[in-house]
Amino acid sequence: MRADLEKIVEWMPDGSRVLDLGCGEGELLALLKERKHVRGVGLELSLECVQACISRGVSAYQGDLDQGLADLKSHSYDYVVLNQTLQMTRHPRMVMQEALRVGRRVIVGIPNFGYWVVRLQVLKGRTPRTRNLPYAWYNTPNFHYISANDFREYVRESGLHLLREAHFLGEKRVPFAPNLLATSSLFEIESNGELHG
Repeated sequence: MRADLEKIVEWMPDGSRVLDLGCGEGELLALLKERKHVRGVGLELSLECVQACISRGVSAYQGDLDQGLADLKSHSYDYVVLNQTLQMTRHPRMVMQEALRVGRRVIVGIPNFGYWVVRLQVLKGRTPRTRNLPYAWYNTPNFHYISANDFREYVRESGLHLLREAHFLGEKRVPFAPNLLATSSLFEIESNGELHG
């Protein structure tokens, strides 16, 4: 299993109500349901992915994150998960605000664009491509490029609480200098009740 999914399962309290935004084919929700007995639902743009979720026994519905979550009540979930999703949204600040409104806590996983190999490719004048970022400039689903340091700064400037974080180089944990050495990062945050910006 992917290291980031394993870490999310580890962080998740038993029996939590979970909303997985950009849930893909429901791999994470299926794991959480099996191991942590969560009551979860996924939101996914792709109808094919929604059908895959349903066929694996995961509740999911089709929707566009960039349209907001107006149909969901505030704090209707214990956790909202945005794993490898935020950089694909057109309006990440609005998506984060909605996630923090709907969930008591939010877990965000990002590809780290501060990784040294990405930096080196940019210095060579190339659009970065790595194992973690395999897309060419013309077919990438990523609208935004976020580094671990960028996300920490966003949390601080927005008046949010960073509860814990984990960083990975592929499937291995990165214990130091994650902005330089990690290919992906995972953060657990919560709002103090008043979002800034």
